[in-house]
Amino acid sequence: MGDRIPHVRAACGERFFALFTAWAEGRPKVSTRADAEVFTAHLESIGELPAPTRRRLFSLRRN
Repeated sequence: MGDRIPHVRAACGERFFALFTAWAEGRPKVSTRADAEVFTAHLESIGELPAPTRRRLFSLRRN
C-alpha cells in the first residue's frame, strides 16, 4: 500500500509498515483507495500524521 500513498509513507518513515500492519490486522480489505483513505484518517486521529497530508494526498490523486 505504501506505493499508493507515498506522502503518508514518507511522513511515517520506518514506522509506516508497523503502523499499517497494526491498523489492518483483522480488517477486511475494501479497496486500495478506500483503505488508503481510512488508514490515513486513522493516522491523523492518533496524531501520527498532520491533517493537511490527507487533504494534499487525495487532492493530488484526483488530478
